[in-house]
Amino acid sequence: MGKGKEIVAVGQDVPQVIELLEAKLKTMDDVRESKYITSGVLDKHDIKTETKIEELIKCFASVLAREDIYNKSAEVLGIETYPAFDICGGNSEQWKHDIQLRIKVINQKDTVEKLEYFKSKMAEFLSKDDQKNMLMKEMESFLKNV
Repeated sequence: MGKGKEIVAVGQDVPQVIELLEAKLKTMDDVRESKYITSGVLDKHDIKTETKIEELIKCFASVLAREDIYNKSAEVLGIETYPAFDICGGNSEQWKHDIQLRIKVINQKDTVEKLEYFKSKMAEFLSKDDQKNMLMKEMESFLKNV
């Protein structure tokens, strides 16, 4: 489902709306369930808990600058073969991956919270029959995969 493709119509069945919200949340799972490669701790910054994108940009700028200086230093010292750049347990590509992932998580946070809020509120309107039917669908899906 892309942006603008989901439409919730007034009078639509509650289970259908909940399924729509669940489907939208599922499309965001790839970011929410992604794993970090590094420890996430770069000097005194924990990128896994950082909430300011500008701080994440500064962290990555630091990684790139240090890598550049490291390589230039080896060149100036006349060292042709030397260990690859590594900082706090990760190379620049690994830090790039992790910082990009954190930025995606930050950008999706509000959307995910709003979708979960709507889903929770809609669940309050489920009738007993709707609850039963949804449970039956979940069980059927589960049993097909056992």
